[in-house]
Amino acid sequence: MKIKNLFNINQRISRFKRPPRAITLIFLRILLTFPAALMLIAGRNEIAVGFFILTIFMGYIDLYFRRKQVLESQLVSILDPFADKLLILTTAFILWKQGKLLLLIFLIYFIKDIVMILGALFILKRNKKTVFKKNVLDKWTVFFQSLAIALIILSLNDNVIIWISAGLTVITGLMPMFKIEAFSSRKAELPKLKLAKLIKIPDYITFVNVIGGLFCILLSINKQYTLAVIMLIISVIADYFDGKVARALNKESEFGKELDSLADTISFGVAPAVFAFSLVPNTTLALIAFTVFILCGVIRLARYNTTTFSGNYEGMPITMNGIIIPAIYFFGVPFEYYSYIYLVLGLLMVSSISIKKL
Repeated sequence: MKIKNLFNINQRISRFKRPPRAITLIFLRILLTFPAALMLIAGRNEIAVGFFILTIFMGYIDLYFRRKQVLESQLVSILDPFADKLLILTTAFILWKQGKLLLLIFLIYFIKDIVMILGALFILKRNKKTVFKKNVLDKWTVFFQSLAIALIILSLNDNVIIWISAGLTVITGLMPMFKIEAFSSRKAELPKLKLAKLIKIPDYITFVNVIGGLFCILLSINKQYTLAVIMLIISVIADYFDGKVARALNKESEFGKELDSLADTISFGVAPAVFAFSLVPNTTLALIAFTVFILCGVIRLARYNTTTFSGNYEGMPITMNGIIIPAIYFFGVPFEYYSYIYLVLGLLMVSSISIKKL
C-alpha cells in the first residue's frame, strides 16, 4: 500500500511540473490577440477570423492537455481566463466601434468580466493560495461568445447565437452572487513560479525572433513588403543565435525550448502566411495553401519537441521558411506561384527527408 501511495505522489509531482509549457502557450495566445485586432481594424476579416479561431482553438487544446493534472499552477489558473477575456473583449470592442455589434452585447461581455475579476480579487485577498478552475458553464460561455464573434467577423450574423452568448454571460456573471463556489476555487501548496527565474539571457534573443515575426505581420498588412521580409531575416538570425548562446552559457531549459517553438510558430509559420496572403489574390487555393502551410509548421514543431534529436532533422526545419520566402520575393518570383510554393514548403516540413543541422 505504501509503495502504491508513493507512486501516486510521484505522479502528482510529475504532472505539477508542467506549468511552464502552459504559460508559454498562454503568452502566445495573448500575443496573437494583437495581430487579430489589427487585421480586423484594417478590414482583413478573413485573416482576422483565422487568427481569432486559431487563438481560441489553442486555448481548448491547452485545456485538453491540462485536464488530467491533479495540481494546477495558480498563475496558469489566472492567466488562462485572462487570455480568453482579452481576445473576446478586444474583438468585441472593435466590432462595436465598426457598428457590427450592439453596444448592449458588448456591455454584457464587459461588465460580466469586470464582476468576475473583482470577485477573483476578493477571493485572493481572503486566500492567497486559491487556484481557480473553469466550470462547464464557463467553457460553454467562451465557446458561444467566440462563435458569435467569428460569425460577425465573417458577416454571417446569427442573432440566436449572439443572444445565447449574452444569456450565458449573464448567468455566469450572476452565479457567484448565489454560490461562491462557482469560481471552483481550492487551496493548494504551490511553489512560487516567478517569470524572472524562468526567463534566461538566451530567451531575450528569442523575444527578438517573436518581435521580428510580429513586425512582419504588421508591415505586411500595411503593404510594406520589403521591410516585412527583412523582419523575417532578423527572426532567422535571432533563432540561430538563441540556441548557440544557450549552449555557450549553459542556460538551456525546458521553458526556453517551449518559448523557442512558439516564437518559430509566429515568425516562420503565421507571419509568412500573412505576408503571402497580403500579396496574392484571395482565392480558395490561396486560403487552403496557407492554412495547410501553418498546420504543417505546427505539426513539424510538435514532432521536433517530442522526438530525440540525433544530429539530423527529420523534415525541413520551419526556420527555413524565413530564408526561402525572402529569397523568392527578392528574386521576383511571380505572386501567382506563391500558393503552390507554400504547399510544397508545408509538405517538406512534415516529410521524412533527413537534413543535417548546420
